[in-house]
Amino acid sequence: MEQYEILPSRHFENIQLSIKHFKAEYIYIRLRGSLGGNIIVSKNLKDKKLAISHGKNGLNIIINGKKVFFYATVSLRKNLLVDFGKHWSVAYERFYDDGRKHFLYPEDWKQYQNNGPLDPNLPEVKKTILRSCNDYLIEITFFGKIPIKKTGLVPGHKDWYYWELDI
Repeated sequence: MEQYEILPSRHFENIQLSIKHFKAEYIYIRLRGSLGGNIIVSKNLKDKKLAISHGKNGLNIIINGKKVFFYATVSLRKNLLVDFGKHWSVAYERFYDDGRKHFLYPEDWKQYQNNGPLDPNLPEVKKTILRSCNDYLIEITFFGKIPIKKTGLVPGHKDWYYWELDI
């Protein structure tokens, strides 16, 4: 599964756009494994309405009008490289025609970062997952592909790009 990191200043906007234009099918929130891994929220969103709003110092995650979780945000302004990997990203779940799941291996990463999610050699996207991992792992799963586009290089990396929704 390949992941494309969202520009930190555009996290909230991209999450809002995805929820507005695509139906979320599942949300999963748990403590990071090294903190115990306890599951906080694991909900099928069929016939439910997901909303995310800004709260003081973080995001409120709301299902059917009820706040189910508050996600404290990380200050990314101090040092982008220290906080690297704790942002929101778009992950694509892909399967080959024979049913095998596509995994992205480190030696292939540069090829896919440069060619992007439209690479014709990649299998079709079955699900899109918005993901963040800080003290908590949060995954919001959508059926099908949410299109994205490159927005620029990650500072300090010549082959790593930021992405955002292409809606």
